[in-house]
Amino acid sequence: MENDHLILIDSILNGNSIKCIAEDTNRKILWMASEIGLIKYFPLTHKYTFINTENGLSNNHLYAIIIDEKGNLWMSSNKGLMRYYPQTGIVESFDESDGLQSNEFNTGSYYKTQNGELFFGGIKGFNSFFSTDIKTNLNCPKIALTEFNLFDKPYHEKINCSSLNEVSLRYFENTVSFEFVALEFTNSSKNEYVYMLVGEDKDWVNSGTKRDARYAGLKPGKYFFKVKACNNDRIWGEEKTLLIVFINEPWWQTWWFIVITVASIILIVLIIIRIFIDRKLLEQKRIIEKQKAVQEERSRISKDMHDDIGSGLSKIAIMSELMKSKFGKENINELEKNVDKISVTASDLVDNMSQIVWAMNPQNDTLENLMAYIREFSLDYFDDFHMKCTIDFPDEISSAKLSQQVRRNIFLVVKETLNNTMKHAAAQNVYILFQNFSDHFLITISDDGKGFDDANTHRFGNGLCNMKKRMEDIGGKFSIESKIGEGSKTEIWMKI
Repeated sequence: MENDHLILIDSILNGNSIKCIAEDTNRKILWMASEIGLIKYFPLTHKYTFINTENGLSNNHLYAIIIDEKGNLWMSSNKGLMRYYPQTGIVESFDESDGLQSNEFNTGSYYKTQNGELFFGGIKGFNSFFSTDIKTNLNCPKIALTEFNLFDKPYHEKINCSSLNEVSLRYFENTVSFEFVALEFTNSSKNEYVYMLVGEDKDWVNSGTKRDARYAGLKPGKYFFKVKACNNDRIWGEEKTLLIVFINEPWWQTWWFIVITVASIILIVLIIIRIFIDRKLLEQKRIIEKQKAVQEERSRISKDMHDDIGSGLSKIAIMSELMKSKFGKENINELEKNVDKISVTASDLVDNMSQIVWAMNPQNDTLENLMAYIREFSLDYFDDFHMKCTIDFPDEISSAKLSQQVRRNIFLVVKETLNNTMKHAAAQNVYILFQNFSDHFLITISDDGKGFDDANTHRFGNGLCNMKKRMEDIGGKFSIESKIGEGSKTEIWMKI
């Protein structure tokens, strides 16, 4: 059985030596001091546990173990003495500052007397003491701020830092450092600290025995600097907020500047929009005034043409008729021919002038007026001839605006179509159909005449080409279909 223990222990150590073995008969545990820490071994189950610096030991290279009257372990090492509490796992460390001959002890140099006095030998002598005389320091240390620095220089030379509760800094004063101390002087060199700058740190920062902290590049905001400390026996005191640091935002990030900036931007945008709208309104006003002036001029011209030129041409026609009645019979044939030419020409001029006046009059700038004029012209045109003209217009026609050029070109194409029908179709009936759609209108002129071959249109001269060109100039379409013996159909399409 002993050989089994030796084989197991040898495998645990993996080549490292054991300096001391102490048996805890009450707990049935073997405690082993090794070069790699404290080994807790259970002989009955062969289970073991390593306890090292990760568990609180000050050093892993152990020389000796003595169990005192309370069952606590005293261990010598290369870094002083340690007292280990098996029940809690707490470790207390002692070094030269506690009165040891040195921090380094020797192998096999330990002894416990019958009355409980402990002896540990080291490189500079030995130490002896009773474990019951080593009391735990139960004083909880209090914390004080000793210095507050800004860019590694004192914040204010005339201000006592311990009286500071809160400081307010400008946005660029963002590199600060703190110095603090635990007000517990039993063995102050062993006092340890943890600190946290709330607002920057997510958890406590372990400072050890170091008594200062530094932060650089802090963002604007409110920070709380808190510190906790423990005494030489690691009894921790309560945390304390030593200083509240408020770093102000730059003026361009303050709420009032943001509000003013946003308000200014909105105001500038509104001003720009207002200027833009005013310019548009002014431009629109100028366009309306210009259109009004053009319409007034068109009205004046059409009125003058009607009053002056129209009356003059009518006078010519009347005088021609009078001349025919005054001349004798011997010259009547020749005279009638010349006077008839004058009369016909004057009559045509009156009709053409009437059409021009109608086209120029701004009151006629609607689709409804155009269709009404075409209806009246068509009925008058066929009134004295054997052809019957049938017109199919809807009761309601769009009042969409049409320019002078559009109205004149459409009318001239209709007039030319009716003229060709009169001259060449030899028809009995002429049908005019008007269809009004949402975005365009269509005028269809058809007859029951003799028709013609679509491929042979030379007899119309340039008439068809001119009509097609007129509609293309105003963005419309012109088409004609005809078959010999079946009549002709003309379509005039225009977008509204």
